[in-house]
Amino acid sequence: MKQVFVGKGTIVVEDVSPPVCGNNEVLVANAYSAISIGTELSIIRNRKGSPLAEVLKSSASMKKAMGYVRKKGIKEAVTTARELQETMVALGYSSAGIAVAVGKRIVDINVGDRVACAGGGKANHAEVVAVPRNLVAVIPDAVSFEEAALHFRRAATFEQWWQAVSTAAGKMEFWTLNLPLVNRDGTSRALNWHHDGDSPDRGPEGLIQVHVPVRDRRSGSSLRLRIELYRDGSLESAGRRVALFTRLIDEHDINNLRIERRGLENVGGDGAPLYL
Repeated sequence: MKQVFVGKGTIVVEDVSPPVCGNNEVLVANAYSAISIGTELSIIRNRKGSPLAEVLKSSASMKKAMGYVRKKGIKEAVTTARELQETMVALGYSSAGIAVAVGKRIVDINVGDRVACAGGGKANHAEVVAVPRNLVAVIPDAVSFEEAALHFRRAATFEQWWQAVSTAAGKMEFWTLNLPLVNRDGTSRALNWHHDGDSPDRGPEGLIQVHVPVRDRRSGSSLRLRIELYRDGSLESAGRRVALFTRLIDEHDINNLRIERRGLENVGGDGAPLYL
């Protein structure tokens, strides 16, 4: 099979043996994999430089390198650094495709299911990947492969992130979203989204409420994103939709967005400033 690697700053496509499905893994034939310009371009650039230049980039890396030198000696440290620089590194950490094999310990995913995958070194740019169960979520019928793998990649500002969150919630047939925020001046407000359509002809007993932690960009504390959705059939089906949604939220951390202090990117629909 084909797989994408980077070595010495150059991207290559290699023919490699397909992975073996472990007992707690799902073997997935990828339909799409998402390219992260920031993360993967950084990996490529880092592979172009000398090992010494990489060590000198931060105090943390220098401290780690000096500890290795004291333990192994300068000669072995240099040899190891050169070997690592020449080693091929697999690229990719977000993909979507069809489950073609399922580990013996997995009972909630079947061969033929459409799934979204995450994880560096797991959900790679490859024809087939083996991904641990906790990094796989079944894709709801209303969500396409492209949306599962790529939709959140378009968000660069907080406003765009919230729009992506709301769009994903609609496609997964959630009913409401509520995210309490704290503005720069210390005042509180909340962002709300509601499904655009008539209320399902079901009682309140079918409504499920879930809280998802979202890390505050300034304080580091957890905000609570409240999700409300109706059970469409089984509780398992609702759980799968929530699992995929939270996987997307986790993969596209709000803290990775750039902070825009002026401009329309910071203005909500009511003219109030969005959370910064």
